[in-house]
Amino acid sequence: MGLKKYLIGEIRDLTQEEAKMFGSIAMNYEVDQLNPLFYCPTTEETAADRDKR
Repeated sequence: MGLKKYLIGEIRDLTQEEAKMFGSIAMNYEVDQLNPLFYCPTTEETAADRDKR
């Protein structure tokens, strides 16, 4: 839920730590007008690479 808030700009309810964490992963996610969260990786990523995080 916090990532959605970050993506739609409602960051006032987030702690500084949460905002920093979401900022580092937000480039891989999008929300549309109905607010579902979509994973949209910016680069080709293998499952092994993703699991390292």
